[in-house]
Amino acid sequence: MLRLDSIQRHENSLSRFPFFAGDHANSQYTGGGFVSPPSFDWQESDLGQAVTAKKGVRVFVVEDEALIAMDIYERLISLGYAVCGKAASGEMAMRTIFEARPDIILMDVSLSGRMDGVETALLIRERLDVPLVYLTAYSEPDLIARATKEGGYGYLVKPFDERELHATLQVALARSQAHTELEATVAERTRALRDTVAELETFSYAVAHDLRVPLMTLADSASRLAADHAAELDAKGLLRVQQMQAELQRLSALTTSLLDFAILAKEPVRRESVAIQTMVIQIVDETHSQAGDRTLEIAVSAMPDAICDPILVEQVWRNLLGNAVKFSAGRDPAVIAAGFDATVGAWYVRDNGVGFDMALAGELFRPFLRLHAKSKFQGHGIGLATVERVIRRHGGRIWAESNPGKGSVFYFTLGGKT
Repeated sequence: MLRLDSIQRHENSLSRFPFFAGDHANSQYTGGGFVSPPSFDWQESDLGQAVTAKKGVRVFVVEDEALIAMDIYERLISLGYAVCGKAASGEMAMRTIFEARPDIILMDVSLSGRMDGVETALLIRERLDVPLVYLTAYSEPDLIARATKEGGYGYLVKPFDERELHATLQVALARSQAHTELEATVAERTRALRDTVAELETFSYAVAHDLRVPLMTLADSASRLAADHAAELDAKGLLRVQQMQAELQRLSALTTSLLDFAILAKEPVRRESVAIQTMVIQIVDETHSQAGDRTLEIAVSAMPDAICDPILVEQVWRNLLGNAVKFSAGRDPAVIAAGFDATVGAWYVRDNGVGFDMALAGELFRPFLRLHAKSKFQGHGIGLATVERVIRRHGGRIWAESNPGKGSVFYFTLGGKT
C-alpha cells in the first residue's frame, strides 16, 4: 500500500530522479495533501530515458499526482519492468507515447487538463494497439463506469500493492497476447475461406461454361430424334425422348443459372442513381403479361431512388417478384405487394403464398437448397442465393418473415443512401 512513510521517503527522493522531476520535488506533504496545489510537470525531454529492466516489458505511465507516480515507478522497477515513458496529462501523453513504443499502458482515469484518462485512452487506441490498464479510485464511480464501457485490459484501484500491480499487468499482457493470436487465427481462416470460395467459384464457372456446348448438342440431337424418327418410335419410345428433352432443358437452365451466379462474384458493382419504382413497375407489367389464366393483384407503393448497380438490382427484383408469383400458386387471387418500409429503411416484397417455417430461415439463401418439394414448385435453388450475393456486394442485407400457409415478406437494403 502507499503508506505515509513511503510517501515521505518518496518526497525526499524526488529530486534524485529527473524522470519524475517537477514542482512536486520541492513541495511538502503534511499527510493530508500538498501545502499548495502542485503544477506537476514531467519533462518531455526525459522521453527515451527508460530504465531498462530484465523482463524487457515496456510500461508507459500516465499519472498526474507526482507521489503516486513515483511510487508506481519504483514498484515497476523493483518488479523488473522497463518504464519507457510518462505523462502527467492526456495532452502530454498524446505528444510522447507513440515514440515511446510501450508494450502496456498504465492510465489514471482522472487526469488534470482538457482530457480525462478515458478520452486519452480512446485517442491512443485509435493509433496504438497495446493493452491498457486503468488506475481508478472508489471516489470516481462515473469515470470507472465509462472506463469499463470503453474497454481496457484491466484496472487497479488505488492504493494497490506490488503483487496486485504485477498480477494485473501480467493478466493484461496475457489477454492482449491471446487476443492478438485469436485475431491472427481468424484472419488466417478468413483468408483460407476466401481462397476456398474463390476456387469453388472458379470451378463452378468452368463446369457451367464447359457443359453448355455438350448440353446444347444433346438437346439438338434429342430434337432431331423426335422430328426425324417419330414414325419409327412407339409411344414408349416417344415418351423417353420427351423425358430426355425435359431433363436437358432443366440441365441447360441450371448451368445458365450457375454460370450467372459465378459471374456475380467477378463483375464489378457499377453504382448510379436508379429509379427503383420505375424499374419495379416495368417488371410487374411484364409479370402480368406472362401470367396466363392466373389472377394476380400486384400493388406497387411509392419507393425512393437508390444508388446501386441497375443491372444487378434488377435481378434482385425479378427474383423476389418471380418467387412471390411462384409460391402464391393456388391462391385466387395471388396478392403481392412491393414497396419501401420507412420504419425499417428497407424495400420489401410481400405475398400471400405458401410461406415457410422460420426455423428454416437460415437455409433460404444457400445455393441449391430448397424449402419446398421440387414436384410442387419448379426451380434450381439459385435465385435467392443470387439475390443475397447482389445485396451483400452492395453492402446491404436481406431477411425474411413468414408463417406456413400465410405468405412471406422479404426485406432488403442496399447499403447506401436512398
